[in-house]
Amino acid sequence: MSLKKIVLFLICFCSIVVAQEKKYDDKTLERLSSVTGISKSEILRYQVSKLEDILLAYVISTYTGNSIETILQASDFGKDMKKFYNSYGVIQDIQNSINNKYNELKGKVFKEELKKADYSGIDKEKVAEVISKKTGISKGAILDYGFSSGLSINDILLACEIASRTGNSLSNIIEARKQSAGFGEVYNKYNIVSDIQSEINAKYQADMEEVNLVSSSAKKEKKGITKEMEYSADVISKITGIYKEKIMDYYKEGESEGDIVRACAISSKTGSDLYNIFKLKREGGWSKVNNYYNISPIIQDEINSKISEINNALHPQAK
Repeated sequence: MSLKKIVLFLICFCSIVVAQEKKYDDKTLERLSSVTGISKSEILRYQVSKLEDILLAYVISTYTGNSIETILQASDFGKDMKKFYNSYGVIQDIQNSINNKYNELKGKVFKEELKKADYSGIDKEKVAEVISKKTGISKGAILDYGFSSGLSINDILLACEIASRTGNSLSNIIEARKQSAGFGEVYNKYNIVSDIQSEINAKYQADMEEVNLVSSSAKKEKKGITKEMEYSADVISKITGIYKEKIMDYYKEGESEGDIVRACAISSKTGSDLYNIFKLKREGGWSKVNNYYNISPIIQDEINSKISEINNALHPQAK
């Protein structure tokens, strides 16, 4: 190879490495390297969109003996974990062990400062009443332990779903969530197996619509754009085909992630414009949207499937 070609190769290689280093937070890379024993340079060579995938592949590798690279390159990995586990012959007990270990390590690697939610303009009594009706957790407990925690309303709802399904007290679930990087650690702490997690998540998704409708009934305030919003809009855009800029407009207007995900899923399946969908939703909730567009049970199932696909991409967890 000529000297000129070698120089060009090195320039391109260095450009790729620099681009990848900028893609991930350096502290997170350091923690992932420390926890897994994989060097930073090797982590960057995997070229995945989410570092969580490398961590999950690492855990699966320790339990199955397959290489991390082989696992990451499997067509079903990260898309359909049940299908992936079946193709690799991973039995349910091992899946549960993988899930628990992944959740444990995820909390150590992806640490995040818990930001106190802003409840201004929200009727906490009404929201607590709806969550209580949906989950069976007392309204008083939701107000005392949920809203006093500073967690987001969706996190409060999920904590109630977990408490209701497992029989653990809401106060303990809330405290565990506050002390962790996410609900993955909560599931791990209380030994909640993957099948039960799936049931809890399905119930949570079903109940979120009404809770978000009540919590967003007050006049929304304009919001500044955060990196999380940018990331979410990018993910939603790639899955639904809706322009990222249009999605960002509704984040700016103060719409919740749950409502944006649902609206984009409906738009992608019906071809309806986001503006009209949100206009109808604000006038009469999601039931008015469904009635206006005459959404059949079959289409609703497809919409729900699309919502699940988006949520799994936004908030991946081991299954």
